[in-house]
Amino acid sequence: MLPALLPLLIPSLEISLTAAGLAVGLYQVTSSVTQPVLGHLADRYPVRWLAWLGLAATAIGAAGIGIATDYWSLLAFLILGALGTSAFHPVATATISDIAGARRGQLMSIYITAGNLGLAVGPAAMRIGLPAWGPAISLPLALPCLLIALAVFLVVPARQVAQRRAESFGTILVKHRGILGLLLAIATLRSWANVGLGTFLPLLLVDRGQSVEDGATALTVLLLFGGVGGLVAGFLADRFGRDAVIVGSLPLSPPCGLLMLHGPGPLLWIGAAWWG
Repeated sequence: MLPALLPLLIPSLEISLTAAGLAVGLYQVTSSVTQPVLGHLADRYPVRWLAWLGLAATAIGAAGIGIATDYWSLLAFLILGALGTSAFHPVATATISDIAGARRGQLMSIYITAGNLGLAVGPAAMRIGLPAWGPAISLPLALPCLLIALAVFLVVPARQVAQRRAESFGTILVKHRGILGLLLAIATLRSWANVGLGTFLPLLLVDRGQSVEDGATALTVLLLFGGVGGLVAGFLADRFGRDAVIVGSLPLSPPCGLLMLHGPGPLLWIGAAWWG
């Protein structure tokens, strides 16, 4: 919701592009820093409550984005949403891993694709609701997340943690520092580019004279094809190996990004789709 609403929030809250970028960065850093700690707890304890409580916090944080009255209240809602996201994902991902067996790549890709499709549906729904609701469209769009939080509370069982790991969090990081360092470097650089483009793409289109709704549509295309690509990549990873898929896909992004940012007319949409 935040990238799609930024063209409206920047003038209404009287903030600069730098402040908008810091708000997005605060969300990402808060979610990223707390997620490993909560994931460590999920490995040691059947913390089922993190899943439904995380979803509820995410919904409240997202709903508040469109009705924030000043920059500081916007940051407060973003922090709440970030904490909710970081609480939900470790437990949910571990649960998928528990039930996947030999089909871990396929089921994990379905799980990730569902999330990415949700990211794409958000801006698409906002395009429809913005003319009537304005930024307050974030309120009704957060309701499905609250309903799913209730469903998780009622239905999803706790994980069965058979044996608690004796190693401390720091010991685990040191033990696997080599592979973790490489994976974290790749994930950081990829997210840097992906989140940066996704955040400022609607602002770029509005600056070029297009509507806020067009910016939301471009964001939908970017995220929708990212979801489809994640699903396809999961099946390819099971067949050809994870390393081959990662190494083969990353070099395709830069030329697609250039096409998206500098291509006229339909080329922008094609570049956004292939970037995703």
